Amino acid sequence: MRLRTFQISATLFWGWQSIVDIDKYDTIEKIIPIVQCDLKEFFNRANLLELAEKIDKMHLHCHMDTQSIFFNSSQNTNEIIYLCDHC
Repeated sequence: MRLRTFQISATLFWGWQSIVDIDKYDTIEKIIPIVQCDLKEFFNRANLLELAEKIDKMHLHCHMDTQSIFFNSSQNTNEIIYLCDHC
């Protein structure tokens, strides 16, 4: 199990963090929906339905290369991987 912290860098949802076991995934494109789903579930549990709906409109991406996330992860376990939607 290799846990990594992914943080949303977006105007409305900046700061949300999800911890993901990267051994279960092989691309960042598979991790992004997991992070979005975590946030959406949080809003739904809190009955913040309008915020939950806004999650579906986000187009998150990552600027970090795949090598750094999946293959060098044992060296950078405390490093936050940012997912942004503003570029």
